[in-house]
Amino acid sequence: MRLFAAGGDTQFAPESLRKPLHLCLSRTKAAHEKLTWRDRLPGYFINISSILFMFGVTCSAVFSVIIYRITISALMAMSPDPDVKSNVRVTVTATAVIINLVVILILDEIYGMVAAWLTELGEKGTPNYF
Repeated sequence: MRLFAAGGDTQFAPESLRKPLHLCLSRTKAAHEKLTWRDRLPGYFINISSILFMFGVTCSAVFSVIIYRITISALMAMSPDPDVKSNVRVTVTATAVIINLVVILILDEIYGMVAAWLTELGEKGTPNYF
């Protein structure tokens, strides 16, 4: 196999470049140490606990908005002012929508930070495979 250098000279490639790709990959895979289930257990625990935590935060936000709507509807219905009583549905719906929007924006920012962090962790090992 000939390689062309910058000066126009031809050089021969080293022996390692002439070997098939699957032989080079099998040698690098054998050099890596295999992890046992005890090594992987902390990672699994962190993954599952973070998923459960995010699920819990989302459910608590939804439950909080439901409780908010019930409470505000009851308080506004007990008001002696007829104008307040006539606009209970609009007021509760509008404020609940605003609260939902704020919660969604906050959770989106948190998700973006976690995704960026996980991407940075994954990029460290990626160049070794290509």
